[in-house]
Amino acid sequence: MQPMPWRSGFMHHEGHEDHEEKQDEGLGWKQPHNCANRCRVRCVYRSASSKVRTAYPTIVEVTGRPPAGGTQQSGSKRGGFMLTLLALLLLAAAGIAIKFMPVRHVRVEGALRQVEPPALQAVLEPLLQGSYLLVDLKAMEAAVLGLPWVGEASVKRYWPDTLVVKIQEQTPYARSGDGSFVSEKGVRFRAGITAETANLPAIIGPVDYEKPMLAMLKTMNARLGPLGRRIAVLHLSNRHAWTVKLEDGLVVVMGRQDALAAFERFLTLAGLLGAERLQAVQRVDLRYPNGFAVSMKAKAAQRTN
Repeated sequence: MQPMPWRSGFMHHEGHEDHEEKQDEGLGWKQPHNCANRCRVRCVYRSASSKVRTAYPTIVEVTGRPPAGGTQQSGSKRGGFMLTLLALLLLAAAGIAIKFMPVRHVRVEGALRQVEPPALQAVLEPLLQGSYLLVDLKAMEAAVLGLPWVGEASVKRYWPDTLVVKIQEQTPYARSGDGSFVSEKGVRFRAGITAETANLPAIIGPVDYEKPMLAMLKTMNARLGPLGRRIAVLHLSNRHAWTVKLEDGLVVVMGRQDALAAFERFLTLAGLLGAERLQAVQRVDLRYPNGFAVSMKAKAAQRTN
């Protein structure tokens, strides 16, 4: 006896005979759909002998459970709250620690010859009130730079309670016409006259010409070295005319021409005259294109007459 062929159909729940059926295009059987009472049915195969085989299991929806990940979200929120609370407590503790960390040591470094410790203490003490970590280092640097003779200053923290102040003093090379000094770098600064600075050469000229005048002074003094002479005053007029006065009082007028070239002409003349005869010269005017004019000192002129 040949087996009976299978045929597809639906097994309906009792009392629900009005299910809508739809043909599945790919599988060739009808699929179940929810009825108005939201019950579920299963797609079955029915044989001629009324045996029923289930094509797939009934879909069961469990209600009353939280969605997946719900418990983890709640734990994550609690963990985030605890971390935030811990961070706030740490910040509060750090704030208290910072508030009660005073500056216990201030160390000054540098070869100081003119800057006096009492002057440093007077400008720094008002800025050291409060916490070590809250001290305004820029304000301290500005206060130190405001002192006479200070050229450069820096302040750094060294854990846990020390501040180090590094100072570089100005090194004066010349005096200026307004009573200030000019450093070796051509920077003008004000300070009191000392025994070491009283005999410095003077440079007198327009504002902001300190660097070129300083360079000219150094070059001319180097050329005068073999003659045993030095410049006392280097003057540059507003019209850029150069004049030099030596330490023995001799004046060399070079005018607006090339100052170094004119000074070389003076050195040539000094070599021709010799040291003894040069002592009698009061003034040398090099502004003439083809020569120069020499003025003798009064006593030397009387002896000549």
